[in-house]
Amino acid sequence: MKISRRGAVTTVAALMMVSVGSVAYAKSAPLAPVPDANGVIHACYDTKDDDPHPYFLRKAACAKHYTQIDWNVQGVPGKDGKDGTNGTNGTNGTNGTNASSTGYFSGHTGVTSVNNIGTVAKVDNLPAGNYAVTVSIDLFNNDDDDPAYVVCKLLVGGNSVTDQTTDSLAENDGDHDTQSGESVSLQTVATGFAGGTISTTCEESGDSDAVVANGSLIAIKLDSVNP
Repeated sequence: MKISRRGAVTTVAALMMVSVGSVAYAKSAPLAPVPDANGVIHACYDTKDDDPHPYFLRKAACAKHYTQIDWNVQGVPGKDGKDGTNGTNGTNGTNGTNASSTGYFSGHTGVTSVNNIGTVAKVDNLPAGNYAVTVSIDLFNNDDDDPAYVVCKLLVGGNSVTDQTTDSLAENDGDHDTQSGESVSLQTVATGFAGGTISTTCEESGDSDAVVANGSLIAIKLDSVNP
């Protein structure tokens, strides 16, 4: 088959248009921007093009005359912002009240029969208020034949608020040994006391001769008592 010169020119021109159209299509239809496993997007752009349009790279390297560029899907964190201005100072709280306490003491020393002593220790004319009270009494049995039973009470304003009964105090062997003695300890916190007397008493039941060796009562007046 013979092709005329005019036909050959037309054919070559058509092939060139197809070729140029293919290149244009390749440059105008880039692949979708799919990041790699590390979240990085890779692309290539023509370094000789006055208005380069990058296409996304899926192969190992860019084509000739193209330069690879990369960027992350998520950018690096920005720098911390400047510190804000300090807030205004709060107002000062009110001053608290000064706490204070006053102690009162009453004691008994010497050996005295329980049947004769009655009141071991007391403090009269206490002002109204709150009190922490502690009582300590040493007892023993001075009887050679009978055991002794003694009950001691702590009274606030004449009312018993706590008491303790001794175990059986064995009869004395004549030496006042520790087997025939016992210590009594009583404590209370009296809130809202109207004032007056705080005291401690001991009473004996039976025919023995129980005696008080020592006794003390300490009352400390408090400004307040936490519940």
